[in-house]
Amino acid sequence: MNTAATATSSSSAATTSTTAAIANDSSAGVEKRAVSVGYQIHRIEWAGIMIELRYNPDWSPTYRDVYGYPLAHLEIESVMPPRAPLPMTETGYHSHFGAPADVDAEGGSVGFSRK
Repeated sequence: MNTAATATSSSSAATTSTTAAIANDSSAGVEKRAVSVGYQIHRIEWAGIMIELRYNPDWSPTYRDVYGYPLAHLEIESVMPPRAPLPMTETGYHSHFGAPADVDAEGGSVGFSRK
C-alpha cells in the first residue's frame, strides 16, 4: 500500500506463538524436529477491505545461526472480502522476507505495509 492510503480502523495487536512439528520421512535420513513460530497479527481496514498482517521478526532460527542476523517474514492478506486484490498484489496475498530493521524503521509491520 502507499502512504496516501490510510487504514480507517485497526484492532489491537495479538501475538501468537505456536510450536509446529515438522513431519519428516525418517526413511530418507531426515530427523524430526520442532520449529517455534511466533507471529504478531494485526488487522487493519483499508478502502473497505479488512487486511490481516502477520509478522515474525525472527522467522528462521537456522538462517540466524548461519548468517548471524535474523530474517523477518511479513504476510499481507485481505480477509474480508477474502483474497480481494490489493495495490501490491492481484491475488490478495503477499509474502515478504527481509531485515527486521527495515520493518522497525517504519514503526512496525503496520507502518511498513502502508509504505
